[in-house]
Amino acid sequence: MLKENEKFEVIEVTEQDTTKPDGTILKQSLDAGTAVEKGAKITITINQIEKIVEANATINLKSILNYTGSSGNSNTNIYNNTSTGIQVEEAEVKVVVGNDTVYNKTHKKYETNIGVKFSGIGTVDVKIYVDNILQKRQQVNLSEQNSVTFE
Repeated sequence: MLKENEKFEVIEVTEQDTTKPDGTILKQSLDAGTAVEKGAKITITINQIEKIVEANATINLKSILNYTGSSGNSNTNIYNNTSTGIQVEEAEVKVVVGNDTVYNKTHKKYETNIGVKFSGIGTVDVKIYVDNILQKRQQVNLSEQNSVTFE
């Protein structure tokens, strides 16, 4: 932001220092007591701590796996539905944000709407693993969006 003054221009920039309160002036381009000429530019650096943002990921497991039914893969977990007698394949879905596992559950491979909540600051790296194999990865700027879909 640029502010005009009769004697000088003030330019505000931001940095993050988590050891100081938000809004604190961290530094300025000229020392106190320095004489300035008319039109001089002074840069003031203000502490701006990014806030933790809550977000949602929606996972379409069926689409990610191109699942069309039984694949005959011997490494597949099979769930035998006792009420219908139909075998349903399952997979472990893990969501990692940065280096933190925020979700790890078993789902039926035909599921299309798995909701996962996560949080972070700034841009985070969101990875979707299925049976411990990385399937999808996306950088999410939480300052601009709070939901993401993986298909």
